[in-house]
Amino acid sequence: NKKGEVEMENSQRETICRQLCKMDYHGAMLTVVRSKCPSHIGAQGIVVMDTKNTFKLLGQDNIVRTIPKDTSVFQIQVDRFQLTMFGKYLCGKPAERTTKKFRKHLVPD
Repeated sequence: NKKGEVEMENSQRETICRQLCKMDYHGAMLTVVRSKCPSHIGAQGIVVMDTKNTFKLLGQDNIVRTIPKDTSVFQIQVDRFQLTMFGKYLCGKPAERTTKKFRKHLVPD
């Protein structure tokens, strides 16, 4: 257990994973922590558009960047938790994601 990390039970972890997959990300602050495109790594901004396969992030420099979901890993800060999300699980239209049933175990790359 690294300093500052919070232990959580598997049931809590699965609940959070399901909620993250169904969440509406419009207005959320996301950071790209891994991507097949090296220029996207470190990109940070507010989600201004969430499409089936991309997030459009508005950075502090007022530039909108289009980030593909399926080849990227994102981080989001929720209260005191920093959560990592694999974009391949976020593919799909936001309205469809909220009603879609997900597999029990979401396995990272």
